[in-house]
Amino acid sequence: MGEKRLSEVIDLLLSKHHKYLRDIMPVVNKDLSSFKKLSLGPELKGKMDSVDEIVRDVDMDISQHLMKEENILFPTIIDMEEAVLSGKTDGHMGCGAEGPINQMKYEHDIIKESLARLEKDVKDISEMVQKTEHKDKEFVRNFIKNSLEMKEDLLLHIKIEEENLFPAAISLESKMGGGPGY
Repeated sequence: MGEKRLSEVIDLLLSKHHKYLRDIMPVVNKDLSSFKKLSLGPELKGKMDSVDEIVRDVDMDISQHLMKEENILFPTIIDMEEAVLSGKTDGHMGCGAEGPINQMKYEHDIIKESLARLEKDVKDISEMVQKTEHKDKEFVRNFIKNSLEMKEDLLLHIKIEEENLFPAAISLESKMGGGPGY
């Protein structure tokens, strides 16, 4: 299982990454809304419309994703870990972990695609604004900074899950006697 208990990894994900996303998404949305109210040239407005759509999609996807992790996957993993640590490995753990993990990985792929598009559009916006004498450059810089920091944190969150938590949970599940229906 590695150095940390899975419950500790989950606590880190919840207290750091889930909390951060819940804190930063309203900021990014507010900044985006304010940014769109500025007088923008047609090319910049088109990029902002694209970013607005991506951010709305990511926000909706993330909200649903976090809820599934917090209410289904993480409690299942914690229950499995507690069962293995207490030597009670012959019981059924609800739906198991493999099915929800596969769903989370699928959702991660969708989110990663959206984040790649977001990064490209935000960088394009940054270049466009740098070429102009836009009076709100500092505001734009903050929007860009927050958007890219959110993207980086979310990618780190996904990496921790896919490279550490998920493989360890699948291994733990095998110690329980298999996947769903065992």
